[in-house]
Amino acid sequence: TIQFSQTKALSQDAGASLETRSVTSKIHLVDLAGSERTKLADVRGIHFDEAKSINLSLSTLGKVIEALADRKKALNPPYREST
Repeated sequence: TIQFSQTKALSQDAGASLETRSVTSKIHLVDLAGSERTKLADVRGIHFDEAKSINLSLSTLGKVIEALADRKKALNPPYREST
């Protein structure tokens, strides 16, 4: 679970306290592909294709998170790379 908290200053009147707004978000990441070995588990056909797609999607998700987290590189996140 990753938790993000953001606080934004809205306004400050002369002599008054600073008005703020806070937003908190949580992301729960789940490994849907598991750590199974397709060869050992004798995965074939449509199940094998599904496992490959899930692994590609998870790999792309990792690249998107990395691009968003590294603001120094200013990369465009590869949102559509897993198609």
